[in-house]
Amino acid sequence: MKNINVLLVLWLLILGVGCSQQNNNQPQANSGGTSKQTQVNHQSKPPESRSDPGQDALFKNLQVYFINGESSGQDAKYLPLDEAMVKGIARVNETGEVSNLSIENLSDDQYVFVNAGDIVKGGKQDRYLVNSLIVPPKSGKVDLASFCVEQGRWSQRGRESVTHFSDSKFAASSSEIKLAAQLLNDQGAVWKEVARAQYSLAAIPTIPGSLDQAAVDPSTGLPLPVREVEEAAKTASQAMDLAEQALQNASTFRPGTGGLPMVGSSSLPLALENPKVQKLVKEYTGHMDRHMANQKNPVGFAVAINGKIVSADIYGESSLFKALWPKLISGAATEAVAKYDEKTEAKNLKAADFEAFLTNKEQESPVKKDINDQTKLLTIKGDRHILFETHDKRGSKNWIHRNYLAAPEK
Repeated sequence: MKNINVLLVLWLLILGVGCSQQNNNQPQANSGGTSKQTQVNHQSKPPESRSDPGQDALFKNLQVYFINGESSGQDAKYLPLDEAMVKGIARVNETGEVSNLSIENLSDDQYVFVNAGDIVKGGKQDRYLVNSLIVPPKSGKVDLASFCVEQGRWSQRGRESVTHFSDSKFAASSSEIKLAAQLLNDQGAVWKEVARAQYSLAAIPTIPGSLDQAAVDPSTGLPLPVREVEEAAKTASQAMDLAEQALQNASTFRPGTGGLPMVGSSSLPLALENPKVQKLVKEYTGHMDRHMANQKNPVGFAVAINGKIVSADIYGESSLFKALWPKLISGAATEAVAKYDEKTEAKNLKAADFEAFLTNKEQESPVKKDINDQTKLLTIKGDRHILFETHDKRGSKNWIHRNYLAAPEK
């Protein structure tokens, strides 16, 4: 137990050596000030065009509430970032600044869609992309606000390009990481939540009915003895508490001054690629994929983990939601895996609970921000959720993405 805690402290300490030394500028997404005036009547609502009630699906501690409806966005079709990168249509470039990348759409006629929470792998370090945005054909280089999700590296990794990014297979693996990036705009908070997520995934407790569940030593990638795993983290929540304590202990040290050895990989994408993690995630996604196939015209979904609603994503086009679904449900499943507690039975929420989450009782005035020439963002802080609403400027009245994150508890 003691050795594991020491190892964790060393691992978290060394995380600060990498991107923290490169650039202290923070992404300016969602900046511009917020109105202190609270409005009760100006409420964000789910799509008015929804044609039938939502349907829910429950698997272990993950509950998904599907939202069906008619498209409310533009006629233009959008190509998700990961698909565009695979096809060579989109290129995400390293700029040498932690908080800012650039993206190019090389297509003659296709619009590329970047989804808030997309993670790009490669460059000098892996990054989290802060905003949903549209990149038009023949765009040239467009700014892309980002956060570091890999501390301890600022150089080429293996055969990956150091000038641009190789892929975007994963999305943010927890609602806490999303809030740290999109609401707080705080790199330190992002690092903290990434560390929590990584350690939780490395210390996954036994899940009944699952195979190959042995937790691994973050320093070696090798399985830990069962007794040590049970002592170090009997539940995923306990593992997060250990990570929190280690972060507090580490706060008295200054990164880059101790000459400590590098402890394992600090890359969030590499942690998500772990075969053990993916095996568990696929149990969840396989179940939800079968329910998704039965939806009439899905435009989005809400997510509850351990009986608590954490987020929702609704899109202006069903085709866009369907294209993004594999990455979205994988992210939700990963969060559920990391937070699984075999001793806690997840509450089965009702449709009314999800509908209530999508409508704030009280909220502040919207904050508007131009993300690029093609995209406008509205941010609305409320008592139940924080809404990030993305608009394609070709149709100012129509939104293309509504991202709801559960409001932090006060």
